[in-house]
Amino acid sequence: MVGVVVVAIVLLVHFLSGPGPVAPPYSAGPPGVPPIPPRETPLDILARRFASGEISAEEYERSRKLLRDEPLG
Repeated sequence: MVGVVVVAIVLLVHFLSGPGPVAPPYSAGPPGVPPIPPRETPLDILARRFASGEISAEEYERSRKLLRDEPLG
């Protein structure tokens, strides 16, 4: 009889305690792990190189047209 009471108490505590901690649906991984940044497109890289002064305005325009399949000229 004591065993039945103990089992009943354990089951009652289990059902009343709920499912426990649940991660939100938007969680991508464990806390503290930074998300993966989006990849740069070729046009993004070109714009960054132009902005940093690595390439000239002429080189930027020529490369941008090539990447966008625009006619040169």
